[in-house]
This record gives sequence, C-alpha cells and structure tokens, in this order.
Amino acid sequence: MKLTKFALTAALVLAGSVLQSAHAQTPVVYTDGDLFMGFRSTTSTNDYLWDIGQFSLFNNDPVGFHLALGNINLDLTTVFGSGWQTNNNVQWGAAGTHDFDASGNLIANLYATKVEPTIGTRALAWTRQSTSAQIGSSSQIETLAFGGFFGNLSTANNPTAIIQSTTGVSWASFQPGGTNTTGGSFSTWVPTIEGPTTPGVGTGIPGTRLDLFEILPDNSGTNPASKYIGTFSIDAAGNVSYDVFAAVPEPSTYASLIAGAGLLLVMLRFRSRGSLNA
Repeated sequence: MKLTKFALTAALVLAGSVLQSAHAQTPVVYTDGDLFMGFRSTTSTNDYLWDIGQFSLFNNDPVGFHLALGNINLDLTTVFGSGWQTNNNVQWGAAGTHDFDASGNLIANLYATKVEPTIGTRALAWTRQSTSAQIGSSSQIETLAFGGFFGNLSTANNPTAIIQSTTGVSWASFQPGGTNTTGGSFSTWVPTIEGPTTPGVGTGIPGTRLDLFEILPDNSGTNPASKYIGTFSIDAAGNVSYDVFAAVPEPSTYASLIAGAGLLLVMLRFRSRGSLNA
C-alpha cells in the first residue's frame, strides 16, 4: 500500500517532534529516493549525516508549504560543540537520488541544494545533465548511502541520522577537498552544495539558507536549468525547516516595471492633452 504525501508528511513531522527524546540506537536504513542532509566542519574529525526522507516529501509542494523536519541541536552539539551555531567552519547541504521509477527503469533524478547568495535571494539553479552523466552522480550518492550510512547505528537523539568519521566513505569525503570527489560535491556540483560556500566565512549556518533543486536528466545537449522546489533553513536552536517560497523578481525586473509605468503615464498624459485640444 502506497502512503499519500499527506501521510508521509505527518509521519515525518511526528518523527521530528521526538528527535530531542533519547531512544535506543538502531541500525539506519536507506531507500532509493531518500534525501540526505549532511553537516561537516574543517576542524572536526566527525560529520553528521541525516536521512531526511523521500524526495516526494519535498517536490511539487505549493508556495507557502512548510515542514518542520525536527530539532538536531543535541547531535550538532555532540559533533561540533556547544558553539556550533556561530562556528563558521561548519557547513551543511543536502542531496539525493531517485534512481528507478515504479517500473524499474533507471531514471537518475537528482536533488541538490545551493546556498542563497543572501537570505531571500534565490540561488542560481543547477543545470541538468545527460542521463549518463547523472548516473555517474547518482552512483556516488548511492556509494555514500550503502557504503557509509546503511546499517550503522543511529544517534541516541535521531533514529535516521548517524555520526561518522570524516575518513572513509563519509559525507565529508564527497564534499570539496574530500577523498571521494574529483571536484565540488559528489564530483558534480561546483563549487559545492553546501552553505557557506567557503568555510571560515560568515556567522554560522543559521545565517544561511539552502535552495533545493530537482535535477531531471536532459539529453538535448542544452543543459537547461533545474527546477527550484523549496528551501531549507536552520535556526540557532537547531530547528530545521523546509519552506516553499515564491520567486522574488530581480532588481532589473523592478526597474523595467518602473520604466514601463513611467512611459505609460507619459502616454496617458499626452493622450489626455490631445483630447482636450481637439
């Protein structure tokens, strides 16, 4: 029996509400289509890897949609210390792959974040690549899923997250400078899917927002832009949220509208004077 998006969302919200409650550590699992959220620091030997659920929780949601993913303050404090909120060496990002459709066909749909240049300004979308190129990207995410996540014990605070060494097959190893990437995040997204883009810059991850993009394969050779589907944020208390925001026009758009309105006003005045002189 397939769960509806409403049921999946309700289940995730319920799970998020108990993240702060200690529980028995259990082996974590992974299902094709799950998205990962990872946290790392250039000054830490461990990182934090969280399976935040199926892609269907995050795509095709309407503007105004809000989802509280949970509170991870205790885990972030364990990994990065009590000052993780203001430690500008801490970076975070999210990525995932949906490899097979309901018929078992290989599709290699990708999901990846990009930090907003300033909060409230949408990040430039990642480009879509050919199916073969995206299969390469998805294989790296699958390597992390089954080689570094699946079967490990969860934390005492989050049943779908682990704390792992940054060596070996880890979230950090697939990020810039890691041993399992040839460049960027997962050898695909340059410079990175993380915020902040450069460690040591900014005031900490609560001062960043991550836009999530759905990256479907495109074999036209034109590499069109991927689709914005939502935005992740984290506050200083460790609450992680997902929201869908409407597009904000670029400043040049406002300038064009103002110029157009001015021209229309001049034309109306000219026409009005012409009518009076007739």
